[in-house]
Amino acid sequence: MFGRISALSRKKLVLLTAWLTAIAGIAAILAIATSGAAPSQPLGAQNGAPVRVPPASAGHADPPDPGAAAAAVAPRGPPAASPADAAATRAVLGGDATLARILQGIPYRVTSISPWTDAAGDGVLGTAVDIQLDSPLTATTELPGVRFDPDGITYRQLTIPVHVTAATTFRLLVDVDARQVVSAMPPDATLSPTPDTHGLYRAPGDAHGS
Repeated sequence: MFGRISALSRKKLVLLTAWLTAIAGIAAILAIATSGAAPSQPLGAQNGAPVRVPPASAGHADPPDPGAAAAAVAPRGPPAASPADAAATRAVLGGDATLARILQGIPYRVTSISPWTDAAGDGVLGTAVDIQLDSPLTATTELPGVRFDPDGITYRQLTIPVHVTAATTFRLLVDVDARQVVSAMPPDATLSPTPDTHGLYRAPGDAHGS
């Protein structure tokens, strides 16, 4: 008799254990499924990191990223010249005697061609060209330059006698209509004036500094 009662108790104990295990499993699943539904602290304050609040109702998109507008207008470098001006510029560079004299046969490549505007930035005078030399240039030479007149629109050409030391880049200004390189300048750090000139700038053909 006691054996039958003991066997019955063991059977009930097994069933009770299985039932408790099932309940525990269901509770664990519910805990995982609802773990993100109700945060223990307000949105935007969890772990010190900002949290985007979901839309108030279906059909409403998330608000735009506050940085998107600034990124859309961020500067992206100088604007490119028109294809026609770029083609005309390359033709001028290939045949300009002044540029050939300055570079002394050193090969170069064009890295950018952008519009060259007047002092106010309203009118396009030609193109501004950046070139990279294949080897450094060191020479005593005369560089072409420009100086705007007081109206800020017209300019006059200058001849600039200088020493150039280890220049590997130049910024050129090309008057596309005149088909001429009117300015050729390496970085300022590579320039120094020649001792036999009274002024750094003088007009072409003018022996007096200005």
